[in-house]
Amino acid sequence: LQFLYLIARPQPELMVLQRVVLNQADGHPAVAFRPRPGEPSTRMYPNGTTVMRVGQEGEFLKVLSHEGQMGYVKARNAVAPKARTAPVAQPVPQQGGLVQLRAGSLNRSAATAPAAPASAPVPAAPAARPVEAEPSYPRGGVCSFTVNGTPHSINLAKVDMAVDMSVHDWLEANVPTSGSRQSCRQGRCGACVLALTYKAADGGSVTKSFNSCLRPILACNGMEITTSRGLGSAAQPHPIQKAVADHFGTQCGFCSSGMVMNLYAQLMEGEKTAAELDASITGNYCRCTGYRPILSAYRSFGKDAAAKAEERAGAAAGTAAKKAAAFGTTAADLPTPTGHVACSAPKAAVGKRVNVAGAGAAGEQWVEVASEADLQGLLHRMAQSKSASYFLVGGHTSKGLWPLRDSQVYLSIGGIASLKTCAPAADGSGVWIGAGATMADTLTFLNSAAKQYGAATFSKIVAHGQLSPSNHIRNVGSIGGNIMIAHSNTNTPFLVDWPMLFEAAGGVVEVVTPSGEAKRIPLGAAFYSTDLTYCYLRRVWLPFGTKTTFFATYRHSPRHVYSEAFVAAAMACEIDPATKAISAPRLVFNGLAAVPSRVPAVEQALAGVKVADEGAFQALLALLHRTVNPLPSLRGAPAFRRSLVLASFYKFFLAMNEHARTGQVGPTVLSACDSWLQRETTSGTQTYTQDASVAPLNKAVPKIDGVKQCTAEAQYIQDIPLPAHTLYAAPVYAQKVGTFTVSDAGVAEKFPSYKGLVLAKDVPDNASGGVVFADGATKYVGQPIALALAGAKEQAVKAANAVSVAYTDVKEKLVISVDDGIAATAFYPDQKANHVKVGDVDAAFKTCDVVLEDTWLMNGQYHWHLETQSVLAIPTEDGLECHSATQMPVDVQKGLVSTLKLDAAAVVVKNKRLGGGFGGKLTNSIPPAQMTAVAAHARGVPVQMIMEYKDNLACFGFRPDWRFNYKIGANRDGTVVACKLECYYSAGWLDGDNASAFEGLAFLGSFDNCYSLKNWQVDSFSVKTDLPPTTSMRAPGWVQGIWSAERMISTVAGALHMDVNDVRTKNFYKADGKQVTPYGCPLPHFDMPTMYAKHLSSTDYAKRSQAAADFNAKNRWVKKAVAAVPSKFAVIYGPAEAAFDCKITVNRDGSVSVMSGGTEMGQGLTTKVVQTVAYRLGVGMDRVRILEQSTSVIGSTGAADGTGGSIGSELSCFAATNCCNAINEALAPVRRLHPKAEWNALVAAAYDLGINLSVMKKDEGVAPPVNPLGDIYNTYGSAVVEVTLDVLSGQVDVGFADIVFDLGRSVNPMVDIGQIEGGFVQGLGLALTETVKYNRTNGQVEHGEYYLPTRWEIPTELNVSLLNATPNPVTAGGGKAIGEPPLTLAYAAVEAVDKALAAAAADANATPARNTSTPVTVEQRNLLAANSYTSFKFKY
Repeated sequence: LQFLYLIARPQPELMVLQRVVLNQADGHPAVAFRPRPGEPSTRMYPNGTTVMRVGQEGEFLKVLSHEGQMGYVKARNAVAPKARTAPVAQPVPQQGGLVQLRAGSLNRSAATAPAAPASAPVPAAPAARPVEAEPSYPRGGVCSFTVNGTPHSINLAKVDMAVDMSVHDWLEANVPTSGSRQSCRQGRCGACVLALTYKAADGGSVTKSFNSCLRPILACNGMEITTSRGLGSAAQPHPIQKAVADHFGTQCGFCSSGMVMNLYAQLMEGEKTAAELDASITGNYCRCTGYRPILSAYRSFGKDAAAKAEERAGAAAGTAAKKAAAFGTTAADLPTPTGHVACSAPKAAVGKRVNVAGAGAAGEQWVEVASEADLQGLLHRMAQSKSASYFLVGGHTSKGLWPLRDSQVYLSIGGIASLKTCAPAADGSGVWIGAGATMADTLTFLNSAAKQYGAATFSKIVAHGQLSPSNHIRNVGSIGGNIMIAHSNTNTPFLVDWPMLFEAAGGVVEVVTPSGEAKRIPLGAAFYSTDLTYCYLRRVWLPFGTKTTFFATYRHSPRHVYSEAFVAAAMACEIDPATKAISAPRLVFNGLAAVPSRVPAVEQALAGVKVADEGAFQALLALLHRTVNPLPSLRGAPAFRRSLVLASFYKFFLAMNEHARTGQVGPTVLSACDSWLQRETTSGTQTYTQDASVAPLNKAVPKIDGVKQCTAEAQYIQDIPLPAHTLYAAPVYAQKVGTFTVSDAGVAEKFPSYKGLVLAKDVPDNASGGVVFADGATKYVGQPIALALAGAKEQAVKAANAVSVAYTDVKEKLVISVDDGIAATAFYPDQKANHVKVGDVDAAFKTCDVVLEDTWLMNGQYHWHLETQSVLAIPTEDGLECHSATQMPVDVQKGLVSTLKLDAAAVVVKNKRLGGGFGGKLTNSIPPAQMTAVAAHARGVPVQMIMEYKDNLACFGFRPDWRFNYKIGANRDGTVVACKLECYYSAGWLDGDNASAFEGLAFLGSFDNCYSLKNWQVDSFSVKTDLPPTTSMRAPGWVQGIWSAERMISTVAGALHMDVNDVRTKNFYKADGKQVTPYGCPLPHFDMPTMYAKHLSSTDYAKRSQAAADFNAKNRWVKKAVAAVPSKFAVIYGPAEAAFDCKITVNRDGSVSVMSGGTEMGQGLTTKVVQTVAYRLGVGMDRVRILEQSTSVIGSTGAADGTGGSIGSELSCFAATNCCNAINEALAPVRRLHPKAEWNALVAAAYDLGINLSVMKKDEGVAPPVNPLGDIYNTYGSAVVEVTLDVLSGQVDVGFADIVFDLGRSVNPMVDIGQIEGGFVQGLGLALTETVKYNRTNGQVEHGEYYLPTRWEIPTELNVSLLNATPNPVTAGGGKAIGEPPLTLAYAAVEAVDKALAAAAADANATPARNTSTPVTVEQRNLLAANSYTSFKFKY
């Protein structure tokens, strides 16, 4: 078909083009200019004009002038558009990003705010542009980018993939050596963080960190992706990688590459101070280290690092001196600060950006929109045709909120420069912020504008905007997308703060309609109720404000940063300088409804009020209390959120008075003016001793895998290169309890690579090895029903969610909590071992001066190992090879042997290392391995399953809830005489009637902690619930026992009005070597009375307590408190636990190969084994290599509990020592023949003589248990913690923590200190932030409401000391177990919070309210403070 066209240029000139041909190639319309055969499809004319025929039917001409202007013209005699097969239904656009809503009015709960005068007039909207011809794009186009300097491209005409495939998934499939990590797939954890380099508006380049699990690979067109492997290698690491490793900043290592890339992106921005780098971790989790060593590495790159290090050294010297005097320790010798390092991207030019468009595997469309004209035309065409669902892609960060988006058209608008423009308004009234501008760029722009124009409002917005979301989300997520998340909050509200901030500042949104009309709508209720279908946001106007403008913001969230707020507030007004009268108030709150909400009645009453009028303020408070009615469907109890609204308004009024200098704010309430608690740069001191005579034992050497973890060369299950034809698996699991049927009808049509379901019928034995898949009926919510298989990972996940499960005979009233189980008497049969009785408690109670009763709940805790349950099952000619992220490979093997009905010799389980475990990969790792192995066995192809975080949380259990009921008898001097303790813990649903007894047994080995009572009666019961079986988590049973003992002591102290430490010391076991615990464990080395006293003295505990009391007397609404706790942790070996194998082979060249029965999961086990082998054989550590675990070699690993209980390292070292002793014995004759031979020559001589230097040994020789529980010895520790409490909000800052442990002679002091810091911070999560929440109706876990400690929740100052103690004679290296004991010390934070609340109660003349459960969350703290708005005063 031939055509002749006329093109209208931007200037009135005409140009006649040559003949063109419509080419029907590849089965779909594509247009090419072909005046002669072989010429390119795009023509550039001599004057610089480029013309391309575009459109699915070739109906448009796209013209790009040499000035850069672009337009579209309808072609004459174009082929008539073909009839569309898409449904002509109203579109159902997806949530998140720059989304558009379905047509029709929205029901909003927020009332329309009264009209309030803005601080500057709103600029008039420009006239509507004429609607240009609607463009359409053909399938095809090449997306080009580079990865670590290597060019890559995706031709959408040839590649069959989902168009929203993430960068991580694409790299995993196409560049498997990239080192990208998968964990939460929600943009929360930061394990996936990489760096993205792209061209800036000024022609330079910009590098930003981003979450590779969220960003589509097609959105990286023309960009450079850098991973940790692109920076350096283990042989030649980048300075960042080396620094993190040298500072002991890695443990499991799964977060390490993300931490490295975050710092790399920070340094790519230019020089920064140590404090700025310290504060830059806002979107990276570390579950292992407690962040302190990572932050130490970060600070070392500050431009002021040397000076700051000197300051820190001076401050630390005092701490170290006190520790030296008390414990004989010396400070750690850390690496010299590096200072700023100029970073650069790998040498490759940033790719040229070209338009990409095409269809994905499921028929969905991806269109890279180049201009607003294109965007408007496309939306206009969709509006006319009522096209199917679409989604505007900016940063695509909302995928973390709504991952199962199912749009038919994705419009990528990230390359539209006009939408990213931020500039002052032409009339000088304020600034315009492009809707496509990232949050990070907006913060930078507003910060600059605040300084240039003196706009204080902007400074407040900048400070608030840095609190959430994470820096990685801010780097790519757009302002418009954030606003539209609020606009789309209809079904699953997620509260974002930018719309609230802009509304309070008087912001106006410019919306472009499909017809090209630009409408300007003030942010507020009218905007949220406006139908924006087929519209897009162009920009947001913010006024500068005036000298009389006052603006303040407040944010109350589960943790300091990076979490959705319970309540946030932005409030603004004008304050007359002369009269101090308020006008034009705007009070905007998040957390009352699904969108930011105003309070019109209060705003109207506030207008005209004078700032210093306390009576008017009290009346306004009462009005606000009556007016505010938070929706119950949002997170946080309505009463709690109302309290936060009132507190925010109080803070706002106090701050206004300070701003206006009225002199009305009393000195005791000044600290309440702050928006939130401020934190300082972190610091810490580590002290210990080293014995050079046993080096490399007792030496602080960095972990052997540290550098490899930082370069992402350390291999985890998901890094194993996949064999050909590997399928990906995702679980389908029970949403209800009842009978069910499964259907996957229509799934294959929707997801082309879908390969079907694996069900119970496919399991050779679905019983003897445990139920793999539910068969016809589900027993608990979360029980696996099937596996969905697909050729692409994301399609497997989406297919699993698309499978239909129909339920009948559904159990209506679920048993969810431990209290539900108690009420329903849903107990497992009595376990006699879970009961202890010493003395006669009932008779003893009659002799006591006081008898107290108490009840207390310890909620559960999720392991959150960053590496989720991960399996790769590969059929072999002999059976099956299973790579499993497990702490117990032999038990996994047993499960597979039973399930598959194979011989043990046919099933080999392998594992190199884990990305964290904490007990979550003990029994929990068996079902994922069974499911994946069944799929591989049934289909005859390799199958990989890397579980999604939400699925991991839903399917498998975690630390159980515990309910404690106390009856305690004591005398007036503080002596505790008797205690009767009833304990109930949730065991979940278990097949049969035998709940795991270990949790209860460990509890019985610790309920006394350090206290000697003559009369005990302790009974623990396991409760059956309708949830997955609970499992061990770091210090299982121990932490509940020790915390329950401390609760008992503090209960007695409170009732007797005694200092709790006096009660502690009164009840300590005697340090006479003759004491025996109620469960029969002798305490020959108990010295806690002396250790505890020295610790309190070395931390100036008395002075700190007095300083806190003095501070509290001067501050009504901010309180400080100091607390200390001791810990006696009983280390348990049983005959089965003491069964670790080790195989060592001395190779002919003198190198040493070691396969250890203990699993490395971050605790430094392999490093300690290498130190042990090097010491015992007399070789350098560099000659020793750790091999991958394999059950074909290691036969008895983890015979009972795998690697856990903190004993894996010492037992592995014990087995390695036995191997080395045997090797040395074999070498003895050779040494006599060659007394002067060096190691290599000695080994060569032994080989020449035919001597076997390959030995396998167990940990024979371990001391026998001292009681039936399996106790061997005790690890002793204590902690001092200081907290600051914002009484009005409940926010807590842990400002100081000092920890001391007796670890004998540590094999590696800094590795053990890392375990202490990480365990303690994990304990802070258990104490203050982490709680697993379930929907009370359906039992679904609410995975979005789980809050790990971040860098901002750790102690600002964290000091750790290891006592100069004698070697432990029980272990091979002289050390002690340390992985779990530190977690127990976090109870000090619980007690400190109670003290702070008591100080607040004293000011209110109220009875102190103690916590009723842990974690003592911000919500519980706020409610316990029982703040009455009637007590909110300007002065006291």
